[in-house]
Formats: sequence, structure tokens, C-alpha cells
Amino acid sequence: MFYPYSTVEQDGKFVCVVRDLDFYSEGKTPEEAEEIMSDGFYRFVEDIYRKQGKPIPEPSEPVKGQDSLFYIDLKSEARIRLWNFLKQKHMSTSELARVLNISRQYAQSMVSGSNSVSMEKYCEAFEALGYYLSLELNPYE
Repeated sequence: MFYPYSTVEQDGKFVCVVRDLDFYSEGKTPEEAEEIMSDGFYRFVEDIYRKQGKPIPEPSEPVKGQDSLFYIDLKSEARIRLWNFLKQKHMSTSELARVLNISRQYAQSMVSGSNSVSMEKYCEAFEALGYYLSLELNPYE
């Protein structure tokens, strides 16, 4: 999963904007703005979407020649997709725990990322919910 972002210069500073999430970061250089974006991305998603009970927007198609791509690692993608699935199906983490026969705390950590959860556990979760995760190979442009 990749979120497209653009970097623009404004008033002597550089701003990285992830339009799908209404998230931005600022820095003195493009590299600094990108590093700040990278450091704050997951915290932003956690605070603005998950803690407020909102689905996390899917990434849009990048604009060729205009956007850069921010890579979401596989476990984080699985966590985002699981969270969005629960929101779409109006399921609580308690219901997820019951379906998976795990503790509510562990189910909570699966969507919050507060503890290490294996990819196998995410695969088991989606399988129990009637879906499967697939790996897609994308060029890194």
C-alpha cells in the first residue's frame, strides 16, 4: 500500500501533503519535511482516525510526475485493512475477539499496533472473517 504525497515550497519552507488523509508536515528542506512526515504518519492515523472511530481512507491513484509514494509496510496495511473492515461491518474489537477466540486486549492490539502481531495472526483473522490477504507486487517508483 502506498499513499501518494506531494512536496511544495511555501513561504521558504517545504510542505509534504498526503491528500487522502489531510495530513501534512513541514521542514526546512524537502528531505526534512519527508522525514517528519514519515515519523508522524502512524501517530496521525492513530489519533485522527482510529481513536476517533473513523475508517482510514484508502490511498488514491498517484498523479504521475507530481506525486511521490509513501510506503505502508505489510503489517501496518493489514492493521489498517482490519480496522476498516471492522468499521464497515460495524464490529467492535470485542466481537472480533470472540470470533477469533482471543482476548479483547489482543484484538485491540491488532487494530492499534500497540503490541507486535504476526502476519500469520492477521491472515487467521481475515480467514475467520471470510476473507484472505494477498500480497501484491508493485514497482517502487
